[in-house]
Amino acid sequence: MGCSISLLLVLFSWLPPGYRTVCGKLPAGWRDTAHKFLRQNGRIYLVGMTQGLFPEPENIKYKCIRTTHRHAIGSIDRQLYYIEELQKDENGEEPPEDHKKWTSKEAWLTFRVDKSNEVIHIGRIDNLIPVGVEQSFQVVEVDTQCLIIGAASDRNRRPDCTLWVTEKLVGQESHLCYSIFRQECGDTRITVRNAD
Repeated sequence: MGCSISLLLVLFSWLPPGYRTVCGKLPAGWRDTAHKFLRQNGRIYLVGMTQGLFPEPENIKYKCIRTTHRHAIGSIDRQLYYIEELQKDENGEEPPEDHKKWTSKEAWLTFRVDKSNEVIHIGRIDNLIPVGVEQSFQVVEVDTQCLIIGAASDRNRRPDCTLWVTEKLVGQESHLCYSIFRQECGDTRITVRNAD
């Protein structure tokens, strides 16, 4: 599979519900670009994140986070796919280290590009009904092939961020988005270098 990353939903619960401007003004038209990125039909992968938000790779319980666009009426709904490590078997016992088992999971996320400021709101939905609290993330960078969103960090002077890219850009670390991610966000790490 080639990818090993932590679950985005953990990020939503860890980061503060507020947001802040993380790198100045975005260019005019950024909202249209964000809509184009989020509404595209291809897969979008979570390929980078701020280190320290999640356990080290050997403790990661989730892999291969990607989303697929499903529909959009007002907000943009994307189906989130990931692979989760099973913690216990049918008898309630933990599997031996060399026999880890993984299971495919999915969830629905809704994305709303704010009209009044440089923020994207992300929430979880079930049967088109919001589940939990919607989180707000400052847009650090967006183009038609990538999206970097972040929130204020308690550990760093730079924001805690996630980097989302189209399938075409997975592993293309020379692309400008990867450079901006490393420059503008704190303690970055690229977690996916090839698509599954």
